[in-house]
Amino acid sequence: MKKKTIVIGTIILFLCGLLIFLLPTLTDTYYSFKNQQIITSFKKTYTKSENSTVAQNDKLDDHLYQQMLQYNTQLFQNQQQVIQDPFAFAQSDFNLSDFGIKDQLIGYIQIPRMDIELPIYLGASEQHMEKGIAQLGQTSFPIGGNHTNTVLAGHRGAKYQKMFRDIEQLQQNDILYITNFWETLSYEVEDVKIVEPSQINEVFIQENRDMLTLMTCHPYPTSEVRYLVYCKRIETPTSEVEIQNQQTWSQNTSKTSTILHVENNIRTYISYALLIIFMLLIVRLIHRKRKNKKQSTYT
Repeated sequence: MKKKTIVIGTIILFLCGLLIFLLPTLTDTYYSFKNQQIITSFKKTYTKSENSTVAQNDKLDDHLYQQMLQYNTQLFQNQQQVIQDPFAFAQSDFNLSDFGIKDQLIGYIQIPRMDIELPIYLGASEQHMEKGIAQLGQTSFPIGGNHTNTVLAGHRGAKYQKMFRDIEQLQQNDILYITNFWETLSYEVEDVKIVEPSQINEVFIQENRDMLTLMTCHPYPTSEVRYLVYCKRIETPTSEVEIQNQQTWSQNTSKTSTILHVENNIRTYISYALLIIFMLLIVRLIHRKRKNKKQSTYT
């Protein structure tokens, strides 16, 4: 009876340890699935006409777009005088709920090199940064345009999500995509810089430029300094054929990313399952060997 209790206790301890070992993979899968649901809902709600002329007119006639455009213009004119340490800008002074949009969700980012697709929220609150990527307050809205620099902050992993964990994989000329309520904007990586948190001027708007800046803590997993990736706006599709190809690419990228993520997790789960079976067989053999030895002793 004592030996049986020991065997059962060993199995329980093994399974508990395995569960702890699997937790990062399980939670990453959960949050990735949840983010995909958010992005899919965003696409269904805000996807505009495939006709570029119609889409452009819809954008220019949209009151929300005009308000964001005005906000970006004022930021540049005021030279972002109220900006402080970028990570201190937890709240956005622009409320999307005034326009019937919940959760301060303004769009999503796709980074093929890093194999991620994440929602973008206004304001770098901890809640927003746990769910996805945050656009820092007092930086340009991600709608493009001259004299703009949209600064997007992300953790190097939050609740076992990788987020910007692999940001150092980005290379010069890599392409990123930002999708807002009206269109998808394309950006190209042009430079990387490591700065101190106090060097706030490094994320300021640059005159006559249309920029996107990614920011995270560095080096992983510490937060001593800031890792910045500077991107410049590049030409976006103009013809209907180009737009259709762009949308097809976007859909395929999303599907491929999801498939690869699922495939990797399946391989991981299979490996863990085989490990469990192997360990249980060992425990079973040890138990049987002890049982046979006990029976032979009695005989």
